[in-house]
Amino acid sequence: MNNTGCNVSMPHNRFEMDQYSCADGMGRMDAELYQIIRWWLEGVLHIIICVIGFATNLGSIRVLISHEMKNLFNITLAILAIFDTIYTVCDILESLRIVHYDETSCNEAPSYKKLHLEIFPCVLRPLRFISMLASIYTTIVISMERYVAVSRPIYSFVGQFEGAHGKWKSALLYTSPAVLFSVIFGLPRFFEFSVSPTEFICLNNHIVDRFDHSTPKELLLQVQEGIKTGKRLLFECFNSH
Repeated sequence: MNNTGCNVSMPHNRFEMDQYSCADGMGRMDAELYQIIRWWLEGVLHIIICVIGFATNLGSIRVLISHEMKNLFNITLAILAIFDTIYTVCDILESLRIVHYDETSCNEAPSYKKLHLEIFPCVLRPLRFISMLASIYTTIVISMERYVAVSRPIYSFVGQFEGAHGKWKSALLYTSPAVLFSVIFGLPRFFEFSVSPTEFICLNNHIVDRFDHSTPKELLLQVQEGIKTGKRLLFECFNSH
């Protein structure tokens, strides 16, 4: 691992920004510039590209499963587009969570944000990984199907006369091993993270510290004294760890 690079874990507020230091010598202004560039690239451009991909995938699925286009190859492409659509939706939600959710304000989070943070470690993160794997291996399946069409054209030509039910059955038979392997390979992702409540200390409506069950009692007593001077405990916030 290269130790000359900067720590990716960036400060979330000005209090942390002032105390931020980096092995490369990155200071507060460099960190602020990094946050601005990250906001535009990951928070704006990335989401725009994902939305375009989501719309085009939906259009492709509708065309590929239409009566005129329905064959084994196009159905398999439609299944691939479904996996890509799932991944795109998860990717948009991930960008919203990382970039657009304010983690420094002491105001209570809205219900949709709490729900998003609740289901992120146990649903969205594993689903994003599984859909990515399924998309990769479905692409390999499509390549195998094209190989069969070229190496055994008569067999492939006869298969075109199957009914719609038979074509869907063949497509699912082709792609089910890839999906099964992706799910099995992605199962550990469901157990890697959990969600637990964390209490925050606020000063001037900005988070300046955070505490959990391992916080020493002496520090908690200082916190209670600090509440009298303007600091207060924040609402229960969900923190993945």
